[in-house]
Amino acid sequence: MITYSFINLKGGVGKTTISTNTAYILASAGAKVLFIDNDKQGNASYFFNAKDKEITLADVFLNPDLDIQKAIYPARKIQEGLIDILPSNMTLLPLNMKHTEIDAEDKTFILKNALKAVEDKYDFCIIDNAPDINFTVYNALIATNQVIIVTNPDDYANSGLNEMDIQFQNVLKDRQLYDESYNEHDPQNNFILRGALMNKYITNTYSKAQSKYKFFKTNINLINNYASNKRLFEAINLRKSMIELSPRSLFARQMNKFIDELLYDE
Repeated sequence: MITYSFINLKGGVGKTTISTNTAYILASAGAKVLFIDNDKQGNASYFFNAKDKEITLADVFLNPDLDIQKAIYPARKIQEGLIDILPSNMTLLPLNMKHTEIDAEDKTFILKNALKAVEDKYDFCIIDNAPDINFTVYNALIATNQVIIVTNPDDYANSGLNEMDIQFQNVLKDRQLYDESYNEHDPQNNFILRGALMNKYITNTYSKAQSKYKFFKTNINLINNYASNKRLFEAINLRKSMIELSPRSLFARQMNKFIDELLYDE
C-alpha cells in the first residue's frame, strides 16, 4: 500500500476536492483505495456518506489496541475497484487538544502502526489532512509515503509551503530515527515530498520557475464560468466525483493528467 497525504497549512485550497477525486480515479482504474479523513470538519466523510459513523478516526487514536477495521466503512464500489473510508468528525477537536492523555508509548506512530493490519488489503491510501500541524496530522505524515501540497496562486497559500518544508524535515528525521521499516528506496516504506499541485490556477498568475519547490507539471485550473461552477456544486450536493458526473470537463481531464503524472513520473 502506498500512502499519499494531501496537505497545506492554509484552508480553502481545495485539498478535499482534489483528494476525493484522486481516490475516485484510482478506484475507477481497478485499485483498492483506503481514504482517511483527517479533518474535524469531516467534509470528505460527508462526501462518502460516512459523517455519522459511530467508530471513527478519533477512536483509533484513543484506543491504540482497537482493530482499525472496525472504523473502516465501504464508500464506493467501482467495477473492480473500491473506496473504503476511515471517517472523522468533530471528535478530532478535543482529541488534538488532549492528546497528552493518550496511553501509548509511541504516540506519533499510532496511525502508522494501526494501518499495518490493513496494508495488504489496499493498493493506495489517501489522507485528506486538516490545515494544521497537530497531533493527528503529524501522525498522518508519519504514516505517509508521499506528501502532496495542494496550493493556490496566492501569497497566503504559498506561505504554507515554507512551513510545510520545515515540518517535512521534522517528520523525515523521526522516520529515519525511530521507524525500523523506513527505507528511502522502497515506495511503500519511504517518505518523500513529492511536490506541490497548483489548484485554482489562473493563466500567467504564478511562475513555478520562481519557486524553490518542485511542482507537478499539471495545473488544475480555476473554475470560473457559470456552467462549470454549477456542475461542481451539483457534484458536491449529489456526493459524486466530478470525474463521474462530468468526465469530459476540463477539471476531469486535468485530474486524470495529474494522476498519470503522480503514478508514472518521478
